[in-house]
Amino acid sequence: MHRIGDQSAVPAYCGCQNAQRQTGVQRYRSGDRCLHGNHQPGEPLVDLRLRCLRYGVHPAGGTEKAMSGYGVLSAFYDRLMADNAYEQRADYLLQLMAKHGRPHPEMLLDLACGSGNLTIPLAQRGVEMIGVDGSADMLAEAQAKPTTAQTPVLYLQQDMRELDLYGTVSGAVCAMDGLNHLCRTADLAVVMQRLGLFIEPDGLLIFDANTPYKHRQVLGDNAFVFEEEDFLCVWRNHLLSRTCEVDMQLDFFVDNGDGYDRYEDHIRERAYSLSTWHRLLQEAGFELLAVYGDMTTEPPGDEEERWVLVAQNRKGL
Repeated sequence: MHRIGDQSAVPAYCGCQNAQRQTGVQRYRSGDRCLHGNHQPGEPLVDLRLRCLRYGVHPAGGTEKAMSGYGVLSAFYDRLMADNAYEQRADYLLQLMAKHGRPHPEMLLDLACGSGNLTIPLAQRGVEMIGVDGSADMLAEAQAKPTTAQTPVLYLQQDMRELDLYGTVSGAVCAMDGLNHLCRTADLAVVMQRLGLFIEPDGLLIFDANTPYKHRQVLGDNAFVFEEEDFLCVWRNHLLSRTCEVDMQLDFFVDNGDGYDRYEDHIRERAYSLSTWHRLLQEAGFELLAVYGDMTTEPPGDEEERWVLVAQNRKGL
């Protein structure tokens, strides 16, 4: 978590009323500036986010939409996900690119890039990266991270259903169940269509997806507790069996020296069948080339928790 007043961590600010006090972080080679226009600097994002946490305020535009938000969770996300081996996952995705005829991609889109845990390792392997995420808080975390990549990552705050790049990319990745956050097939169809517009012909789309098995048998109606030295996270799930959606409530108890402050966030994800993924890809002009078990090149098993799908853009061919 950033310290209050640590303005150097987040160089972009926004006072735009349309943004509802959220900050857009967009990187240009000439410097960083607000996505919402040339507004006067407002409250630093780190101050604003922690003030929202303190009073239990959820960022605007989060869970009221079909897509989940990461307002509170962004401050804790990296520590909760520290075991996800992002360096190895970056290598794995590039291996899949090569396996399916697209070695050495020049530019990749990391959709739902979050705090840049995968974007940055890919950039450090020589790939020019664009990271897109709907959460300004997560993008602020990404922007604050050091990188040894020769080309800076371009971070864009966009709803993935409104993806709008400045040209085409060699391919796209979406990891850590990013697409599962869309709980309507109509929204997924829109995203696939947008990806088809910006991935060059023959380019690859590689994404992972939580499986119905994971939602029903692993997440389900279960609860999990994560204990760190300075905070405790209680993660409670509720399964909506008919649609295979899981509502997740996360309560964070943070040591304040005299006791604990409680912060709360909500996430909803939906698991889809392989036939649904296949149909959505096909309707958007993609050919599904392969489905693997997570971090393997083997077919998924019956108890697979995450599928990895590799598709090729056939539009314009």
